[in-house]
Amino acid sequence: MVTNHFFILKLKSNLVDTEYLRWYLNHNDARRYFITKTGIALIPTITKKILEELEIPVPDKNTQKAIVEIDRLLKREKKILDEIREKRFFMIQNLLIKAAQEQSTLGGK
Repeated sequence: MVTNHFFILKLKSNLVDTEYLRWYLNHNDARRYFITKTGIALIPTITKKILEELEIPVPDKNTQKAIVEIDRLLKREKKILDEIREKRFFMIQNLLIKAAQEQSTLGGK
């Protein structure tokens, strides 16, 4: 069941890739637009009129697909870098505790 809190978007043309549309609607430019139209609220209400008035740049299909792919790769890279940072942090913490324990053992003799 679809409530009045959701819109089902049906593209009238095949000029816009659905993944590109999803990307654009979640992009900071669209978010800023929605905030200017709805105000800052915990649960902003985006009306059909606000959504219809959003101007969406529509490059050619190849560019749309490239944008979506680059965005996907960028998110994957961020995830990998976050994992590397986390593992590096714990590795350094383990080295520090080992160094502290070695010093403690050496100092006690």
